[in-house]
This record gives sequence, C-alpha cells and structure tokens, in this order.
Amino acid sequence: MGRRETRSHQRAHAVKRTKPSAIKPCGTRSPLCEAAGDAIRWERPAYFHARPDKHLDLVARRLLREETLPAPETVFSLFEPHPGWIQKGQQRPNVELGHRLLLAPDQHPLIPDSDVPVGEGDLAQSVPVADRWLGRYGMGGVVSLSCDKIFTRTEDRERLSCRDLNCKFAFVALVTRQKMHKRSLPGIWCACLALVCGWFSTTSRGELKTFKLDTNQSVLTISGTFAGADIQPQGTGSLTTKYQGTIRAEVTSSTITFVGGSSVVALNNGSWQPLTGGGSGSAPANYGAKVSAGFVSAIAAVRNLLLDVTSGELAVTGGTFPSQELQYVFPSNGTAVLDYRYTLIVIPSSGSQPLTNAPSNTASTNATLAVQGAELVLTVPVDISVTGTVINTNDLKYRIRGKVQARAPVTIPLKIAAFQVSAGQLAFTIATTPGKSYTILGSSDLINWPTTVDQFTATTNPTVRNVAWPAPPPRQYFQVRQVSP
Repeated sequence: MGRRETRSHQRAHAVKRTKPSAIKPCGTRSPLCEAAGDAIRWERPAYFHARPDKHLDLVARRLLREETLPAPETVFSLFEPHPGWIQKGQQRPNVELGHRLLLAPDQHPLIPDSDVPVGEGDLAQSVPVADRWLGRYGMGGVVSLSCDKIFTRTEDRERLSCRDLNCKFAFVALVTRQKMHKRSLPGIWCACLALVCGWFSTTSRGELKTFKLDTNQSVLTISGTFAGADIQPQGTGSLTTKYQGTIRAEVTSSTITFVGGSSVVALNNGSWQPLTGGGSGSAPANYGAKVSAGFVSAIAAVRNLLLDVTSGELAVTGGTFPSQELQYVFPSNGTAVLDYRYTLIVIPSSGSQPLTNAPSNTASTNATLAVQGAELVLTVPVDISVTGTVINTNDLKYRIRGKVQARAPVTIPLKIAAFQVSAGQLAFTIATTPGKSYTILGSSDLINWPTTVDQFTATTNPTVRNVAWPAPPPRQYFQVRQVSP
C-alpha cells in the first residue's frame, strides 16, 4: 500500500498484534482508542478474535475429556451467540436453533405473563409462573393451572397443590415458531401455560361441601321382626324420629363423592323402656319398640343412633344419582346401642347390644342434588337393613327407611359471563351469589387496579351491571372481586 499508511490501517495492524485482553475501552486511555466510536468499532473484531479459543476449549472438553457441556456454554453460531438448541417431538426438522418464549394466557384469553427462559429447562417453569401469578393476584386469585407434562415434575405438583392450585398437566399450545433464516433471525419456540383466575368449571378436583341436615325433612322409621314376630310401637310415634347432623361430600359440576366423616344423628322422640343396660324403667331414646307373640314378649329402645355414609364417585345426571351405591356404617367411635328386656315362656332376661353390624343398602330410588335459590339441596332416600342376635342367631331383623335432606350454600363461580360496550356505557353480566357484595375494578396494566368502576350487592344470579364509560373508551382491563365473605 506504499510507505504511507492511513491511520486506520495502522490501528488494524496493531489489533492483529494485540491480544483481545489488551483491547481497552476509551476510558483506559489506550493509544489505540482516541474516540468513543473507536471502542465500539473494535469490539466486534475482538469478539471474533476470541471465538477460536472458545471453540477449541469446547472441543477439548467434549471430545478429549468427554465432558457433558452445560447448555448455556454451548455455541451454535458465531454470528448469533445467544440461540439455544431446541429439541422438538415432531419430524422435519425435529431440532431448531433459537429462543423459547413462554406465554401464560388466562382463560379470556389475555397474556398477562411471559418469559424467555434462557438456560432453563421446561420442567423448571410451572412453579415460577405460578409464583408470579400468585404474587400479582394473591392466594385464591388463581385457581387452576394447566400445562403440558414437559413443564412439571412430581415435586412441583406437590408444591403447587400446597398453594391450593388445581393443577392439570395435559395441555400445551404451540403459538408460533419462526425458523432461523441465515444469520439475522433467531428461532422462537413459544409454549403456553394456561392459568385461570376464578373457578374453572371443568376441574377434576371437586369442592368439599358440608351439607347440614334439615331436621324437619329428615325423618326415618324403624320396622322389622324379633323371633319371627313383627315389631310394634311402644307408644304413638315411637318408631319414627327426626335426624340432624351433617353429610360431607365432594361435589363437581357432574359428580358427587361421599367422602366419609358424616354425622347423621337420630333425635330422641320420647322416653321408652327399658333403661340403659336393660333395667326396669323408661329413659329418653331414639326409638321404642315392643314384641308380643306366642311364648315371647319383649321391649327394646334404640339410643345414640349415629350413621356415616361413603361412596365412590357417582355421576350426577339431570340432578339425580344412584342412592343404591351409598354405603352406610355405624362409626366405630359411635355409641349406638340396643337396650332390651324379654321374657321367653316364663324366663326373663335383659341386656344391651352395641350396633356395629354393617347395614345393607336396599334403596330402590335415586337421590337428587339440586340448586334452590342460594342453596344446594341434597335429598337421599334411605332404606337400610340390619340383622342381630339376641336369643338365637339373626333372630333380630330391622329396617330403617325414609329420607334425609341436607343443604349447603351454593358456591357460584365468580366470573364475568358477558361483556358489552356501547356508546358511553359498559354492560357486565356477572355470575354472583345472592347476598354477597362485589366490586368491579379497572386497570390499564393488569398489575395495579386503582379504578373502582362499580360496587354492588347481588340479589340474583346472574347480575347485570350497566356502567357509564367515556367514548371513545380508553384501553382498560376489568376484574370482579367479592368484598364480603
């Protein structure tokens, strides 16, 4: 180029003779850098100057020392050092280079959360997403989390369950995928975690409800035989009594499961013979019966009668389910007892028997589960048979028949069921529980909710609220919160 070299040529030759570590920014007063633009200009040559050393180090570690290289250290492109290796489950191609973009839409669907998990595996994503949402909306603000199985581990499911999240791991949405074109366009692998704020109506985990028995609608009558003779009442109404207590069941939109721990308690309907233990006299009892036939006469009283009920998952179709599938038991911690006195020919005898034999369910009609106003009403026909031994084996046979009815508050999924915008007005149709108070809040960023749009107490379900709103309407997000328990 002749004896004269331009200033830029001199710098280029100096760079060739200088190690990358010797190239310094302008702030270090290097003779090679006289202006801020020079440092930027030589940053890229310095980067490429160091690439061969990086590549040789990776080759030595992988091929010579047979190390497993961590994914963040692997280099797939000299020109775009940030892309990662994306292994897919589909063919042609089953591998792409780029970045995975994780999107977490809600049920509407908006996308209030996203992340670029550089250097992190898919399995590590479910808990951070849930934590970000819970941090934003609080406990109870997120009910359901759905994602593909590649996003979760057993320990993560346990951690999420501790947060009262209903976790379903069966769904993934592949939103978009941009292939890598030459050097400038990194691939993007997008997978969605779907979260639901509020009740998710198709949840597989039911809501545990405690139904309280309606005493006036829960009446059971006892009948049967002793020593072949029919049981008779000791007095008017002594074979019929009311029941109180609770029934525990897990309820979904289409099933019911009686989980045990119920307490169906018979009330005393009078004082009947004999005393506790079979002694002479009368005392309060649930039922009072007598038998007189042939060579035998007897009196008996049932006291402290308590029943529990369990079942598997039962399908609720058209508001009915099979009551024949219910299993009744006398709980082991109960004190239900049959006190009796009898005379066989001329020989008297007395005693007590705990009621422990498992009753047989012989019901023939279906039970019902229906919404009445703000209550969920459970009506169960009861027809159970029990045998016992007093004098001879299985000489006592009795049935308890009737129905029990129990009620629990309806938990109506809080959601904006419909939303309409018209000139100067917003119309909200909201699924609400009558008697509860609610607030409609507004936000421009889904993080802060400073605007109180409306406040009301529901009297019906659903509730329709019309709210004045400026036209043209600004961009705004809305949510409904229950403000009373």
